[in-house]
Amino acid sequence: MARGNEKAERKTGVAAWNESVGIASREENSRHRKAQTDRKRRTAMLVVLGIVLVACVVCCLPIQQSITRGLWLKEGIAHTMRIVGNEGAQPSASDVDTSISIVSRRLGSLNASDPAVMREGSDAMLVEFPTFVEDSEKLARLVGGKGKLELIRMDEIGDADALAKINAGTSGVELAPNTYTPFMDGSYITSASVSTIMPGYYAITLNFNEEGTKKFADVTRELAESSGSVAIAVDGRVLSTPSVSEEISTGQVSISGVFSENEVNAIKSIVDTGELPCDTSYEGSKAVGAIVGQAGKWGMVCAAAVILLVVSALAYKTFKKLAVVIAGALATYGILMLGLMAAASRLNMYVLTMPGVLAGFIGALATAFAAWRVCACFREHVASGGSFRGAAMTCVSEGIKPLVAPLSVVSVICIVFVFLPVTMLRDFGITGVYSVVCGILAICWYAVTTLRLKAAGTIKEQPEKWGISVTVGDDA
Repeated sequence: MARGNEKAERKTGVAAWNESVGIASREENSRHRKAQTDRKRRTAMLVVLGIVLVACVVCCLPIQQSITRGLWLKEGIAHTMRIVGNEGAQPSASDVDTSISIVSRRLGSLNASDPAVMREGSDAMLVEFPTFVEDSEKLARLVGGKGKLELIRMDEIGDADALAKINAGTSGVELAPNTYTPFMDGSYITSASVSTIMPGYYAITLNFNEEGTKKFADVTRELAESSGSVAIAVDGRVLSTPSVSEEISTGQVSISGVFSENEVNAIKSIVDTGELPCDTSYEGSKAVGAIVGQAGKWGMVCAAAVILLVVSALAYKTFKKLAVVIAGALATYGILMLGLMAAASRLNMYVLTMPGVLAGFIGALATAFAAWRVCACFREHVASGGSFRGAAMTCVSEGIKPLVAPLSVVSVICIVFVFLPVTMLRDFGITGVYSVVCGILAICWYAVTTLRLKAAGTIKEQPEKWGISVTVGDDA
């Protein structure tokens, strides 16, 4: 066969030109189809985001009831504890200060947001809880009491009325003075720990020193013979009456009952902090207003609005219509935060406190800064001769890359704070985690999607209205 027939005949002239035009046309059509598909996909993402934002708005309305707020932001209950000196005498100023300090440490161990203790007059203190805290009076008596922990044999209690109530299942029964003699007190207990038996059911384990271990073993050996019981009392109030079926010589006892999480934590805090230097007596309770006041709450709302307006104005002055990316990211962040806080509040998993408000504001500023960086990198890339589409694709990594390390550190710190026993840090950490999540969604879902969608359309067609007045390269 001839050599010329082994190879395809090379086209020349008009045929070759028609073929090259056909290839270019097909490539152009392919790019056009890809661009259309990309626009549809990004438009769909924004539509889905809009649906999510609407759901967040619905979830957080009415906002006054949807987000659970702590004592600084909402009304609460203040319980008055009178501090009584020895033999009824006036307590010294140092004893009052020490008592308030110990009660403050006890409150810090509770799973309640914004509990507070304040001095009232020369010999009293106010133990305050938000209204949503259940059994706040019982908690106030526990953490605000002297903290005298006693173990009593039930068969040696001489208060017949109290015994009848205890046998009937009444909790928190107060024993009449001088009607019992404890066989052990808190001085024999070295530590306490709390465990969860099942959701909503808790136990507290008391660990004894060497002498306490021997005493408890002797008593439980005697009680086991008659299936007796031990009463666990704090400041004369019986919290639990576990029955004894055998001698306990391990040096610890686990007590379970109808305890709330705050109650077992309060008992543990009493063991950890020891007794107050003075006795206390419960005087009553009264309603208190939000610490920041109504004007303060509106002040925070106004501050948030001012921040949004100022950032938007500065963004418009710098980026013209490109400011919609920054302002929209801030608005998206705010709506997502409100929706997330409302949803968590409905599940009894979140309480907004002042540390949380601070974390939210920091998150808003970080989101605005990240969106600002993205827009600035986009404009710089275009100004250096890059294409609009290329700038929209690369500005995200270039703009956010310097923020990855500090954002990671902040995220880890917030997660650590969530598990700390300090209420203020825990509240800051929880809201901080929410802020990080909402900030990432606002940047990646709204800001990036909007910028890449607009870059191939109105920004390319009217760059000067979007703050871009330089000559740009071909947006292939």
